[in-house]
Amino acid sequence: MAAARQGRELFKNSEISDFSVKPLLTFYGVASLCRSLVLLLKKNGGEESLTKGHGLETVSWSAILSGDISTALGNIGELKIRTCGGLFNDMMNITRNSMMMHVRSAAVDWQIAYPVPKETIELRLSDLLARFPDLSETFSDRTYSAEFASVNEMTFDDQNGFMAKIFSGEEQRLADMYKSIGYNIEKNGNFLTIRSPAAHFQQMVPQFIHGYIKKMFGSIPSLHICTYIPGNQGFSQITMTYLLSYCLGMLARYFPTQWIALVHGEKGDSLWPTINRAHHLVERSFPELVSEYIANSLAQSRKARIQW
Repeated sequence: MAAARQGRELFKNSEISDFSVKPLLTFYGVASLCRSLVLLLKKNGGEESLTKGHGLETVSWSAILSGDISTALGNIGELKIRTCGGLFNDMMNITRNSMMMHVRSAAVDWQIAYPVPKETIELRLSDLLARFPDLSETFSDRTYSAEFASVNEMTFDDQNGFMAKIFSGEEQRLADMYKSIGYNIEKNGNFLTIRSPAAHFQQMVPQFIHGYIKKMFGSIPSLHICTYIPGNQGFSQITMTYLLSYCLGMLARYFPTQWIALVHGEKGDSLWPTINRAHHLVERSFPELVSEYIANSLAQSRKARIQW
């Protein structure tokens, strides 16, 4: 498929390119792989059936990034994006905003679908950065507090409902948020246990997120629970990664002066380690996320043929 081939070449060229354009090439690779995924999962229609545009737009970036460079660099986390009609919505709908869950293995153990948003959503770059566990090593008092916790144990069935045991540390915001939406929170030594009846869990599914850079045993994406992005909207990992890549790509494309200043370590660059690692995360994980959906779709097709 042409879109997949373009995506592969864009990722290959991104790897060897200068950082002045690297995130932009990576995002175009992300968009191309998204097109190929949507086309593969669609039952009918070709490229002409895809909605025009990336499906996202920037919100008042010029106002945030204008003026003194050091001030602009310090405000990068406040950059907002807004959903609109386009590829992002096509992908959300065709994948049903589904999270491919790795609980015990490198293979997909569960598939959880979050409701596809019916309205326009606005979010900040910082809302994304604080929820990816792979970025936590770069956090400091000057950047963000983690909005996630590692899952030590998790179970679910219709009779006993949902239970997750997470490592207890500085997760008070996470505990407070889930308690506010009806989850039972228990403190047990070094762990917090989150519980919910099955019906409530299915109505208010927690926001899950995986670590794809540091995998368990080198192959299993590490599972975490994080707080909802403001608005209590759940996002699948692939949609959150698309959002992150779009932010980085548009920053490099439309604000090269600020981007180059950030890359070269000018005053106000405290967010650079997180941004740098975020780009590495997109490069590393997005092709794998796309392959998971394709493999899962093929497995479901085989299962349906066997049952028939």
